[in-house]
Amino acid sequence: MEDWVYRQAVPPRPTSAAFKDDLSNEVSVFIATLTTVDRILDGHPGDSVAQITAGQARAQGYKIIRDPDHGLVPNDPSHVVLCPPPGLGKKRSTKAARALAESATWAYLRPKDS
Repeated sequence: MEDWVYRQAVPPRPTSAAFKDDLSNEVSVFIATLTTVDRILDGHPGDSVAQITAGQARAQGYKIIRDPDHGLVPNDPSHVVLCPPPGLGKKRSTKAARALAESATWAYLRPKDS
């Protein structure tokens, strides 16, 4: 989603919205070694793909839970969910999402005018 790319940053980076769900604060992600950028983007041609490490997620207090049944396709072993620590408040979840966004790199950044 273009609104999840902060292009004013040099270089552009994901916004914190890419790492935050306002309902559960869980974040759906994929294990890079078990999938491809093309597979993630299938059906989402206007999107970009950011990447973080498991260590970066854990440093913000997230647990990484395998969730193969709720990915892009059934039985997707690459799909995991980043689960925040219990009781994570809105201010802390925003701070954690911002830290992940600032540490992310691009697996694929869609050109601005595409």
